[in-house]
Amino acid sequence: LSFGLDERPLDAGGDGNSFVSACSSQSQGARRAAWEALQACLQARACLQRCYALKYHWTQSAWRRCRLRIWVPELEGIVGALESALGLNMLETAAQQAGFPAPSTSSAAASPPKLPSDPSNVLRLLDLRQLLPHAIAISENLGALRQLSTAVSLQTTRILDAGHTGFPDTGFIEDAVEIVRETGRAIARPDGGGCCLM
Repeated sequence: LSFGLDERPLDAGGDGNSFVSACSSQSQGARRAAWEALQACLQARACLQRCYALKYHWTQSAWRRCRLRIWVPELEGIVGALESALGLNMLETAAQQAGFPAPSTSSAAASPPKLPSDPSNVLRLLDLRQLLPHAIAISENLGALRQLSTAVSLQTTRILDAGHTGFPDTGFIEDAVEIVRETGRAIARPDGGGCCLM
């Protein structure tokens, strides 16, 4: 399913009457940015799945020594922000309202309905009162969407490149910061000027 966001040019015929086409005909740049952001989300989620598989395959001490321990939560946060900016949470809600199972529930017994093959029929599942303001906000803030998409792509590439060369261990500074976070200890200096780490 393309949801009308793919990079095909709009023709004056069949696709020209849909809601997505009407919005995207105003800004081909918004359409391209949304498509690239969606692709970045999908690649990042695939990368995160592999990272979590490594986390549970490795020993706890190996995971704690590896920079993935720091990079994975960073990627999780920015890809979540990008998904929210794209309105993917609206799609999830609409799918659940249409009878599709929630991602966290397993419904092996019940057979969920099939998605329609035509993107315009998928759009009928959405509440346009929420979608339209969101689409307008995205088109008005393309720069922020592109920056967030770039951050997701860069962090994903960083993790994948590290996987090809061997994941580096954390350095002294990261270890010290982690110790402070875990213990929550900071002792005030005797002269009253701030605090020092133990």
